[in-house]
Amino acid sequence: MRKHIIIFSLISSVFFIIIFIFFTSVNDNDYKNYEKTINKKNKLEASSNIIENTYQKRVDVEKNIWIPKKNDRTVIKMTSPFSELYLGNRKNKIELIEKLKDIKCYVQENTNDNSQVKLFTSEEGIYFFPKHQFSSDKIKIYFFSLKQNEPFNDIPLSRAFFNADAKDFSFLISQNQYYMNAKSFKANLHSSKEL
Repeated sequence: MRKHIIIFSLISSVFFIIIFIFFTSVNDNDYKNYEKTINKKNKLEASSNIIENTYQKRVDVEKNIWIPKKNDRTVIKMTSPFSELYLGNRKNKIELIEKLKDIKCYVQENTNDNSQVKLFTSEEGIYFFPKHQFSSDKIKIYFFSLKQNEPFNDIPLSRAFFNADAKDFSFLISQNQYYMNAKSFKANLHSSKEL
């Protein structure tokens, strides 16, 4: 009886070893299927949304954009004490995405004797390049009227003749124009301000 148990154990062990080797061995077909799967995955990643290839933290960020007009120009100046910059690939095109904090964005347009300045402030927002598009969930907007050559950095907010709160704000610069869009817009007009 003991002999039968030993023989049965040996046969069972050999059988399980053969089954283990059969199911865990890799053949040429498996290698080909693996390569196909990896190639498909790489193609999908290359054509999918942003792949964050490069990341950089930045301090004291300043963007200056000049939009030429007939006899003048529009100046856009955006500042942020801190940002995170991502360089990625979207559908085989390089794209920069910058997540900014504590943003101030000035837009200056000159008229005859005055300079119209719009100030946008936000706790955070995203800037896309090369599209020159900015978006923020929540923003404060201020409009000022200044003398032609009066500096527009750090204008006291009390000088604004108009201010507003907005949600889902975005602006886009395209073909020497800038376009703004906002939702849930709450505005205040201050008619008694000196211009």
